[in-house]
Amino acid sequence: MTESTIRGECPLCRAEMTLERPELVEAEEDKALKEAILSGRFFKAHCPSCDKDFIAATPLLYYDRRRTAIIQLVPGYTGTGPLFGEEIFAALQVADSGQPVRVIRRVVTTPNELTEKIHLLDAGYDDRLVEIGKVLALQEVKDQLPNLTGLRQVRYAPKTDRHEAQLLFFYDDEVPSMDFPQSFYDSIGLSFAEALAATDPEEDLVVDTNWAVRFLKKAGSNGDKPSAQAQESE
Repeated sequence: MTESTIRGECPLCRAEMTLERPELVEAEEDKALKEAILSGRFFKAHCPSCDKDFIAATPLLYYDRRRTAIIQLVPGYTGTGPLFGEEIFAALQVADSGQPVRVIRRVVTTPNELTEKIHLLDAGYDDRLVEIGKVLALQEVKDQLPNLTGLRQVRYAPKTDRHEAQLLFFYDDEVPSMDFPQSFYDSIGLSFAEALAATDPEEDLVVDTNWAVRFLKKAGSNGDKPSAQAQESE
């Protein structure tokens, strides 16, 4: 684990300040840091000038060796321009035997997106299927939700002792939810397996709901799409 010094200013009082944070977190070796990311503590910062806490999203490379996946948090990333960690990614793509290795690589722009991707990795889920599921679910339940113009984001929430895996629909003042059953996830994988196999890895760098909308348009509307409501009622 290496740490870097990040210089910036407090978003509340504009005072100059510095943060000392790791720039690489390995899931298996840095379990305490992984837990800090998932709990939200990792990105909390304190300004000594105004004595206030705030969330500071800073660049981070999260590496899950067991699942051969890396997730890069790059605040402000727009899909173009160089990314840090290119040398690490290149090294991971070649096994000790010299044979190529398929490494999942994703780029996110916010701590919440990073947390979601980690939960999906831990669940053994393909995040592409989940993003497709979000779009399909929205199409089905849009009439049951508040005005979609006020919808800020849709997030996957992992299964807990209290509830099944869910999709959370974030509005400013409420968070409606719906179950995301395993059967729904599996049916998405079966329905789009061929189309997903044909995708360009470069196009899968940023996988979000916008990606899913583009994918579904490209995949076409032939055949029956998986139904979230039908899966729930089984």
